Amino acid sequence: MSNQSSNPLQIEIDLTGHICNTWPIFYVAINKQQVYKGLIKKHQHIKFEVYVRPEFVFSIGMEDKRFGQETIWDTKVNKFNKIVEDKTIEIHDIKFNDVSILDILQKTPYKVEFTGQQKKEEVPDPLYLDNEICYNGAWSCDVFLPIYNWIIVKKFKQDIQPGISEFSDYSKLFHYSKEEKIIKEIKELLKL
Repeated sequence: MSNQSSNPLQIEIDLTGHICNTWPIFYVAINKQQVYKGLIKKHQHIKFEVYVRPEFVFSIGMEDKRFGQETIWDTKVNKFNKIVEDKTIEIHDIKFNDVSILDILQKTPYKVEFTGQQKKEEVPDPLYLDNEICYNGAWSCDVFLPIYNWIIVKKFKQDIQPGISEFSDYSKLFHYSKEEKIIKEIKELLKL
């Protein structure tokens, strides 16, 4: 996935697959093109480099979890309806150029790809996952370069609430009487 207008991006993922009938299949996609796909057997650390354009869609997800296809269920429950075995992927961390973006993905809705006898009404919409992928589907987010700017914006930018305006009180410019009073009180306390 390389051309003249591409930029290198280091992707590092630390994850654990949990088996139920078969191991889960994990994938990474850039602009809906898979750049990584593989079985996740127990704990794995995946690291690779891709070339991306200044704006792209990044997706990670799971596929091939069966919900009744050919009478196979990749989730097993006991007689009390408690899950005892489940095909899932636990994401411990995911990094772009050595900076974690897991918290960004956790704030992004997970899009479920429904299969087999899975019922849409049984899955919350939107679905937010902490760090465990338990459905076929993906987290997808629009990303822009420079990558560190995108990370800072996604981690720290706060949206302005409608009806609230930001205002600076210019009349208090260079007026420190309030601060001087606090400093005076502190000085008096220190003399004791």
